[in-house]
Amino acid sequence: MRALPIAIGVVTGALTLNGVLAVAQGPAWLVAAITTSELILLPWLSLATLRDGPVKARELGEREEWGYLDRPDLRPERRVHRRTRGRGRCAPSDRA
Repeated sequence: MRALPIAIGVVTGALTLNGVLAVAQGPAWLVAAITTSELILLPWLSLATLRDGPVKARELGEREEWGYLDRPDLRPERRVHRRTRGRGRCAPSDRA
């Protein structure tokens, strides 16, 4: 198993537990211990993220400026302007 999902889960759990205990006025020694452990956990998460390496993604097309690779239903909006009633102003077209 990759280290990144484990690091994310452990750090998220520790931060959540620390927040819940602090709000619920849990034992001060436990809140202090979790807060101190975060000094080690956060750099571990940062290193795990850096070691994860590059993400394989397709190259954007010639006319694409941005894209969401995991959501094919999200596309860049194309604006096509047409003249309106000869007044010289442009209005966005409904046709893409």
